[in-house]
Amino acid sequence: MIVPGKKHFLSPDPKDNKFIDVAVEGKADYIISGDKRHLLLLGKVEGVPILSVNDFVQFL
Repeated sequence: MIVPGKKHFLSPDPKDNKFIDVAVEGKADYIISGDKRHLLLLGKVEGVPILSVNDFVQFL
């Protein structure tokens, strides 16, 4: 289990920030999201790319 130590307040939707926190603290390779209004607009957070499902599948 990952308990984020650092809080990120980057998304316009505060409910999305927990996903950013866990991805960054867990050193995720990607964040995969269908959230076109908030998360996908960020593009990348602290080196973690945020991709749509379609972009991720094409990347594979």
